[in-house]
Amino acid sequence: NRGEGKVLSFMSFNKKRGELYDFSEPTFSFKYPVFVRADKVDEFDTSNITGKRIAVKNGGFPRTIIETLHPEAEVVFIDNPLDGFRKLLRNEVDGVVEDELVGYTILEKNNFHSIRATANRLASKTGHIAIVKGNPELVQQVNRALRILKENGKFDEISDEWSGEKTFILKKSTIRFIVVPALVVIFLLMVLGGVIYVVKMRRTNLLLRSSEKALLKSESIANS
Repeated sequence: NRGEGKVLSFMSFNKKRGELYDFSEPTFSFKYPVFVRADKVDEFDTSNITGKRIAVKNGGFPRTIIETLHPEAEVVFIDNPLDGFRKLLRNEVDGVVEDELVGYTILEKNNFHSIRATANRLASKTGHIAIVKGNPELVQQVNRALRILKENGKFDEISDEWSGEKTFILKKSTIRFIVVPALVVIFLLMVLGGVIYVVKMRRTNLLLRSSEKALLKSESIANS
């Protein structure tokens, strides 16, 4: 706005921003679930959050989501998602609305393992490159560059690198469902291996005894 730059990446579109900037074609997609305590994630109903204390940043799309789609919620303003997660761990709020990737990145960085995102998302939105008003040629150049990157596969490479490692969450019951059968299979394989070993040893001993008997018989015949 001060004329010190012409392009800003990772901005979602809204009417107010549309008055200030022109926008490129979509780049990344942002998904907004509710981050809640892990022991309550299965029972948390994102379609009805009446009376729930939901933490959102003072400015940004999460606030718009709650105020527009869920006015029944009790909004708690926070300075940043980390502040919201800390409030959640202290039971000062019931949930935090934040972009899924951003939220999990913060959780992983701070070793917060008892917070999970709901499977159902409140909303999703595409990201764009914002360009200062009055530069139609620059908008065309940016869009042309995006199309080239998408066509040659470079955009996917950038997306994967930017996204980092994917986070997968398993319930304890699911872990038990996977681990217990795996342990049983390992145990059975060990037993089977032991049985095979014993059978082989017995066969080896029988062969040795047969060889010894044959050798003794040969010696006896030779002596006679």
